[in-house]
Amino acid sequence: MIENRSELSPTEHSALIEEMRPMSSEERAQSQEALQRLFEQASGFSSQAKGVAGFLLSLWDSDRFQFEVNAFRGFDRAIVRDCLTVLYWDSEVKSGIQNHIAGGAQALEELAAHCGADSSIPV
Repeated sequence: MIENRSELSPTEHSALIEEMRPMSSEERAQSQEALQRLFEQASGFSSQAKGVAGFLLSLWDSDRFQFEVNAFRGFDRAIVRDCLTVLYWDSEVKSGIQNHIAGGAQALEELAAHCGADSSIPV
């Protein structure tokens, strides 16, 4: 954490300003597309489906569903990229992924049942 912003170089200052910039409408659209891809992946039967479901469920309700960060190591790079995109987007919109998935909270409950997610153990 930077204690004194006056100690930043011009390059560091520009980078910090860029990081604080709100997402563009194009970035938001790409993020929502990534969310849809992840939801489709999680709803399937691939070897990565349960881990992706765990990621989405933890974004939705982290009190019920914990995500083991090491699961990223078993994901394809495209899935990791989509997860990071959605995580960044979620940190900005703060409205909950259930508001951006068809079927909302009910769809996420069904996803939890589909992947056998037990809210008492990390997925």
